Amino acid sequence: MIGLSPQPAQFRLAAPSDALAIAQLVNSAYRGDASRAGWTTEADLLGGQRTDPGAIRDFLRAAEGMQRVMPVLVDAQDAGETVDFPYDDIRCGEPRRPDLVLSVLRKAL
Repeated sequence: MIGLSPQPAQFRLAAPSDALAIAQLVNSAYRGDASRAGWTTEADLLGGQRTDPGAIRDFLRAAEGMQRVMPVLVDAQDAGETVDFPYDDIRCGEPRRPDLVLSVLRKAL
């Protein structure tokens, strides 16, 4: 589209009414066939959904309680540790392999 000026990105805090759209975006980025188009896919490792609108609303309420200040794992260091994948917790997904582990990342705050 020649001649159109790009519009600057606009950001705002997510609201509980955004929960469905956020859950759909996160699930499409990490799980299912749609996720295979990007680098974030977990589709070969885990099935099921990654999150749901209720979990997103809970997260937003918790974040609001913390005044929306959340530590991020930018520049986190691999601690060289792993923990067992929680196979019995369906909230973590439906494992497609028996050898999953989680890497521990640490960041000094």
